Amino acid sequence: ELEQYQTSSQHHPLPICFPNLILIDILECESLKSLFPIIVAQGSSKKLKAPNLQTLRIERCFGMEEIIQGSQVSTISFRCLREVQVKECNKLKFLFPMCVVNSLGQLKTLRIKSCSQLQEIIQGAEVLISMPQGLARLEEIELINLPQLKGRDRIDIVLASPSLHVLRVRDCPELTPFIVPTNIQKLELSEMTEKKQISNVTVRERRGGTSTCTEYLTISNFEELFEYSGYNLSSLERLTLSKLTELRVIWSGPIHVEHFQNLTRLKVHDCRRLRYIFSPTIARNLPRLWTLEISDCEELEQIIEKDQTSSQHHLQPICFPNLSWIRIINCENLKYLFPITLAHGGLPDLDGLYLKLVSKLEQVFEGDESNVSKDEEKVMHLPRLTYLHLDELPNLVSFSPVGYHFVFQSLRGLQVTVCPNITTRFSVDSEKSVHAKTQASQSVDEIIVEESATAQETAWPIGSDIEWPQRGR
Repeated sequence: ELEQYQTSSQHHPLPICFPNLILIDILECESLKSLFPIIVAQGSSKKLKAPNLQTLRIERCFGMEEIIQGSQVSTISFRCLREVQVKECNKLKFLFPMCVVNSLGQLKTLRIKSCSQLQEIIQGAEVLISMPQGLARLEEIELINLPQLKGRDRIDIVLASPSLHVLRVRDCPELTPFIVPTNIQKLELSEMTEKKQISNVTVRERRGGTSTCTEYLTISNFEELFEYSGYNLSSLERLTLSKLTELRVIWSGPIHVEHFQNLTRLKVHDCRRLRYIFSPTIARNLPRLWTLEISDCEELEQIIEKDQTSSQHHLQPICFPNLSWIRIINCENLKYLFPITLAHGGLPDLDGLYLKLVSKLEQVFEGDESNVSKDEEKVMHLPRLTYLHLDELPNLVSFSPVGYHFVFQSLRGLQVTVCPNITTRFSVDSEKSVHAKTQASQSVDEIIVEESATAQETAWPIGSDIEWPQRGR
């Protein structure tokens, strides 16, 4: 229809004007070569005006070479444009000419995916512009599967927006190094590789001649991600790391108390060389961490690295005061989840614990059994735990060391399946509190005495599959 319209009106002097148009959504227009002006293969051009355009989406336009021709900028207004999405436009080499950037002051969301030839977002972006007049309101950027997208100055003009709060970068191998503003709130990095022998650093810059100093973390080292102590990511709330094949350490070096104080969600997936998640220092300084999800990290041995300092007893105990949900799946070298000391009030808000396919896991809470006498039982409480799921853990021996008795007074769902070697006994009392006791080997007489003392409890046979409450009841 577009091509027919152009053919019939190619001598018409007036542009196509849609003063009330707020959305342009173009899908699979394979002959479209340019949008501003409209150019199709073997057709003439036609100027398009949409002065109140707010959203622009272009997908699978395989013949598109330019969205905006530089010669048309003087006739185009993007003063209302708030969102741009471009996907699978394989002839595009850049998104916007440099001369249009100062008219993108309202742009808030930019998503680009699977554009195989895209090299720049802003053409000729080595020339710095005044950020308050340019992309100052850009809040969210998503860059996915862009094999030719270049880093350094070509991308900095976009990532340097002082309003940028959400950044997702996946499979952009030529992008490294790139900057991240330290006031970022949500950061997702996936399928990225490092530039060897370059460290991550923090730079301070003044943009647009203002006196405001903005800090940016330059990321180039995906082996030790947060290795430098000179940055402050205290605004970061969500961090997702996925398929970072070179990642060995997330946090290293000295960490200031306040630098990650607002981190609430951490998700780590398929980082196969990662050996631990938290250093002891960072584990002590995550007061708002709410969810922890780890999956497919085959070399992971510890959640919290064992403290190597000689004065451990002088350090404050590790505590996750707001941690509510823990999910660990398919981490085959993990032998225990946390030290038993963390159960001493270190998980006061834990609501759900889900462990599956952790083939070498031996204990959920690990500790020194010599510290507990045979006649003494240490009672531990996870007061808010409502859901406990232990599934396909063939080497799990116990929930806790011998001599520990866990009480889950708020538990509403318990599932223990395919854990054939577990020796912890689970039971539920008349008050509907669930108990998990790990005891040394008992004689027949001792078992009879214990069962008599706990006549009001319902106990499951040790090593049996448990689903409580049963479905349908």
